[in-house]
Order: sequence, then structure tokens, then C-alpha cells
Amino acid sequence: VRKYKTPNVLVLAYVIFLIYAQSTYIKHLFFGVDQIEFNQYYLLNFKISSDAYFMASTCYFLFMLSFGLIASFIKTDGLFVTNKKVQILQINFKLKIFILLLVSYILLYYVSTLGFDRELKKQFSIIQFDFVIYYLAFYLWAFLFFYSNYKNKYFYLLTFAVLLYAIFSFEREFVAFIAIVFLFKYKHLFRSYKMIFSFLIAYIFMLNWKHFYVIVITDSNSLSTFYEFIKLNSFVNNSETAVGISLLTNYFQNDIYGDYYLSYITNIYNQFIRVFIDTGYNSLAEFSSSYYTSNRMGTAFSMILESILNFGLIGPILLPLFIIRVFIKILKKKIKLYDFYSVFLIFILLKLVRTELAVLLKLYILPFLLFMFLLRFFLKKKNNFI
Repeated sequence: VRKYKTPNVLVLAYVIFLIYAQSTYIKHLFFGVDQIEFNQYYLLNFKISSDAYFMASTCYFLFMLSFGLIASFIKTDGLFVTNKKVQILQINFKLKIFILLLVSYILLYYVSTLGFDRELKKQFSIIQFDFVIYYLAFYLWAFLFFYSNYKNKYFYLLTFAVLLYAIFSFEREFVAFIAIVFLFKYKHLFRSYKMIFSFLIAYIFMLNWKHFYVIVITDSNSLSTFYEFIKLNSFVNNSETAVGISLLTNYFQNDIYGDYYLSYITNIYNQFIRVFIDTGYNSLAEFSSSYYTSNRMGTAFSMILESILNFGLIGPILLPLFIIRVFIKILKKKIKLYDFYSVFLIFILLKLVRTELAVLLKLYILPFLLFMFLLRFFLKKKNNFI
């Protein structure tokens, strides 16, 4: 925080990793929780005092130590100076048409899913791969928010559609995306440790968003019922950050991933092939969900565990080097779009900590690359800084 101006991707990334690395130990330290238990997938239960948890937490420690050392000593050459100026873009005719198409699709989704609960919304799609359309809308909104003359009815229309989808899709990732955009847009309000404090508040809010949806909206209970639940369960029994380290802990007890070594190559290849051919292949997350919950619940996956499957026990040390080098290289190359790319990089990190690389490429990075390609088409040639 002292070395770099805040907010920036390195400090925020470290906070994200710290939360996922230490949340289970914080539960033990402050609440006396000695056993991590899950109602949905009891096979992932583990004891804080176990040798397997010691190995898992050591891997997280090595990751955090490596990330901290590399981020502290890497040369950034003024990369995080936050007073860079970017020309203001005008919303041209082609972009207006694109905005109207995106808004129309989101409104159609809203009308089609009115009254659906969260699970039905997740299963519903108007066309195959329509998640790409939603990400295009969010990426475009963020880009215009940063760089356009946004006092414009088309921008406000897109803003309305984005907020509508973020709220009524009941997916936390879209709320998180909007929050990160505001963080970098108004970064002068989040200098130094104010950023970390604000981020932690936002994190607690995101943990409880799903509970609020289920208790108040789906089950029609009162706010007092929600409040009582939060007092008893919010932090101590939250499974959001505990599942990843549970998977890693169970790996040291019973390695079930014999077919998934070198997954950075094999998993990506097999998931690409199954788009065209039904091979019956299961991704890492799908395999874990099948093994631990018989597909009753999703387990996502562990970033640290996948690094071990590819590089052995030095994976947690090598992974930070790769993340930081890629992030610094991207930001230096796209320095004129520093804020926009910072938002995207933080957003994918929120997904990377609890997923596998193949999913990150398929669901998040490919839609982003498509967006940047379309943006070049929709904007005038004179806007060549993209």
C-alpha cells in the first residue's frame, strides 16, 4: 500500500488472496471453530488441527509470501500513477444501435424470467451462450463510464439495463463488477488503507447477498429473520471461501485427480473439444462436484490446487510470478485504458481464486476479447488508443 498508489491491481489482488487464504484460520482464531463443516457436502469437512490442513495452509502461505515479495520488488516505472488523462469518446451511431440491441436483450431476459427463483434463472437462456451478451453489456457500460461523454440518454439506458440485470439475475459477480468500476472511477476517495477498509465492507456485503435473496426474496421472510441469520451464520459458517481450501485439504488426504495433472493444457483442450463433440469429459469442478456431492451442489475449484496439479508443490510459488508478470505487462501495454483494464483484471481474479483456468478462459476472457474486437469496429478510427 505504501509503495503503490491505491486502488491498484496488486494491492487488491493481495487482499483477495488474503481473504481466501486466511478466512478458515480467522474462524478458528476468533470464533473457536476447530472443524470446518458443510451441510451440503459433508465429505469436504476437515479439522483445523489435521496434518492435511497444515499442508494446505502452508501452500497458501507460500503463495502469499511469493506474491508479496514479487509485488514488493518488481519495477513498475510509475505504472500506478493515477493522474493519466484519456480522451473523451463520443457515442456514435453504430454504438447507439449496439446499445439498443444489448438493452433489448436484457429487457427480454427480465420479462422472460419474471417470477423465477435463482436456480431457474441460472438454467434459463434465450439463446445458447447468451452469457456473452450480458458480459458485453457490462464491459461496454464500464468502458463508457470511464471514457465517454456519459451524460447521454443511451448511456443512462445501458446503465438501467445493467443495474436491472445485476439485481434480478441474483448473481453476485455482476454486483461486484459494478462496485469495482466505481472504486476505480472515484479512486481519489479510496486512497491508502481506506481502500482496504472499503473493500472488506464490500466483501461482507457480497457474502450476505445470496442469503438475503434466499431468506427475504425467495422465502418471503422478514428482514429481522435475515438479520438473526446473519448474526448466527454469516462469517462463521460461510462456505464461500472455505470450499477452496477444503478441496486442497482433501487433496492431501486423498488425491483423486490422477486424470487431471497438467490440467492447464489437458483441461483446456478437452473443454474446447467437447463444445463440438460430446466426449463425456468432466471439468475439474464438475469432477469434484460429482465426487463430493453427487452433483447435488457445485464445489467450484481451487486455484492453488490446480497449480499443484501442474507444477507440483512449487506451483503456489510459481503462480504469483505468472499472475503479476501478466498483469503488469497488460497494464503497461494498455496504459491509456488503465482503469478499465484494472477493473477487468480484478474481476477475473475474483473468479480465478475459486475456479479453474479453462473456465476463466471460456466464460470471462473470451467474451472480453470479443468485446475489445467489437469496440474497434463500433468506434471511429481516430480513437486508436484501444
